[in-house]
Amino acid sequence: MGERTISNMNFNKIRFLNHFFYIFLFRLASLIIPRRIQPCFTKPIGWLFYKIMKRSRDNIIKNMEIIGVEKKDLKRKAIKTFQNYGQYLLDYMVMDRINKKNIHKYLSKEIGRENIINVLKKGKGAICLSIHLGNWELGGLVLAFQGVSLNVLSLREENNKINKFREKIREKNGIKVIYVEPEKDMLTAIIEIKKLLSMNQIIAMLGDRPTGSQLINIPFFGKECAFPAGAAYLSYVTGAPILPVFVLLDKDNRYKAIKKKPINISNKTDEKKKNIREGMEKIVKIFEKYIAQYPEQWYN
Repeated sequence: MGERTISNMNFNKIRFLNHFFYIFLFRLASLIIPRRIQPCFTKPIGWLFYKIMKRSRDNIIKNMEIIGVEKKDLKRKAIKTFQNYGQYLLDYMVMDRINKKNIHKYLSKEIGRENIINVLKKGKGAICLSIHLGNWELGGLVLAFQGVSLNVLSLREENNKINKFREKIREKNGIKVIYVEPEKDMLTAIIEIKKLLSMNQIIAMLGDRPTGSQLINIPFFGKECAFPAGAAYLSYVTGAPILPVFVLLDKDNRYKAIKKKPINISNKTDEKKKNIREGMEKIVKIFEKYIAQYPEQWYN
């Protein structure tokens, strides 16, 4: 198989929200435009950013080609991706106002809640693994509102104001943030994570950007792509199962939360690499399934 690199679309929060204008624009829009008519804002804004953000547009199209989107559909789906990301940003800007009483305005259904309940009964904690698909930040609130002890692994943003805003949202809802630096020594973070899992807590992380040293090439839509193997490694050394989770924008412009059945990584010492690879292959197959179903919500 040929090797292929997944493009970074470069409109994630690190770049997109660093500019005060974007923060002000989306914060203001999220406060004054009722959510039911916000698509009237995100559609033209998404189209505009599709036109002016050439690098992001090209990377989106490249990724869509990787996952098999037909050529005739590339432009339409790329525009829709910008529009959906606009909705994500509007929702992100009001997450400090989302609570148990009003979350129904954003979340229409939850599928697989029993999977997280059953896993925690075993007392080894859980690793909730998601990707930059839909609204992963809302997924953290859904778990927190259910009363579980949640810890989110996160990279620091370049703009410290964004770090503060994100911390405010999470800490308000009892979510602990563990900052990691993949290019540096991860020993301290790993020790803390192992301790939290031993206390039957949840570790949440994203797994579709090739950062850090623990990368493994896995077949992805027919080509080898590099994925971070941190979740599989943690599962191997702690016995905590991995639960793939997704929060996806649905037809009614609300989200649905999906918690898949757990993936367990066997911890036979003499088969470490083999077991981690097999676990990663299972995980990436699930990623493929949901990316193929919701290509316009993949903001890698």
